[in-house]
Amino acid sequence: MTNEQFPDLTLLTTKVTISNDSVDVPYNTHDWNKVDNQNLHDYAIWETVGEEYRLVEIYALSAGLTGSLDFSGCTSLTVLNCWYNQLTELDVSKNTALELLWCDDNQLTTLDVSDCTALVNLGCWGNKLTELDVSKNRELTYLACNNNRLSFCIIESTGIAFR
Repeated sequence: MTNEQFPDLTLLTTKVTISNDSVDVPYNTHDWNKVDNQNLHDYAIWETVGEEYRLVEIYALSAGLTGSLDFSGCTSLTVLNCWYNQLTELDVSKNTALELLWCDDNQLTTLDVSDCTALVNLGCWGNKLTELDVSKNRELTYLACNNNRLSFCIIESTGIAFR
């Protein structure tokens, strides 16, 4: 996804203050924040975090997304599923609350999850990754990184068990 495709993407990272039980959240062009239906492939879930309405889950499966996607401003994000797209870059560098990241079957050449310390489940298979370091992801119990171009993968200190 590029800013040209979705010029209002910045709305995803904006904090919205709740007042009087009514929230006026502007819709972005992809309408992720309009839809809260798990039978659809593209939707987002917003929750109240403290006094703010925050984006906590994004599902954009086979959504035709291309280019770079930056979620570093979505600091309350716990789930990001953007598999089966054509993303070349994905920034989750400040998503410390992220528990599940599925970015399978894109065109990613790098993926930095070192600050995603709450990460439990990582699916990044079918990309163009040449290296992957999950050594700081101590909560990680599931990793699917096959069908990449990995020359090395650092998994020490994680909860991953090989069978």
